[in-house]
Amino acid sequence: MDCSCGNPGKYKCPRCLIRYCSKDCYSAHKNSGCERKREPKFTPIVRHPHRNFLLEDEDETILTDEELSQMRLNQTLKTMLKNEEVRKLLNEIDSSENRLGALRSVLLQDKDGNSTFQQCMDEMLKSLGYLNEEGQSTI
Repeated sequence: MDCSCGNPGKYKCPRCLIRYCSKDCYSAHKNSGCERKREPKFTPIVRHPHRNFLLEDEDETILTDEELSQMRLNQTLKTMLKNEEVRKLLNEIDSSENRLGALRSVLLQDKDGNSTFQQCMDEMLKSLGYLNEEGQSTI
C-alpha cells in the first residue's frame, strides 16, 4: 500500500493502520482527525472466571486466566500437546458427555502411569503448582 502522498508506505498509524512514508506524512495524517480505533487481534468467545468454581452438572474445575497463562508459558507442555495421541485423547474427553468419567477411563487404562498422556497431565499439574518436580501433590 502507498502513503497518501503516493510514496510507498513503510509505516502504519498505530490507531487506524493506514500506511505512511515519513514523519511529515504521519503528522499530516494525525492532524487530519484520525479517529478510528484499532480492532483487537483476539477477542475471546468465553471469558474465564477470576476464581475457580465447580459446575453444577459436572465435577469440573474451570481454570482462571492466570492459570491458563501459566500453562501457556510451559514449553515442555507445549511440546507434549503436539503429540497426536495426546490430542486425540483430549478431543475424545472434551467431546464426551461425561468428561470426568472419560478422563478417569483414559487414566485407568494406563497401568504403569508412564503413558505420554499421563506425563502430559502431570506436566499440566506441575505448571499449576499442584505437583512438585518429584510428582508429589502439593495440595
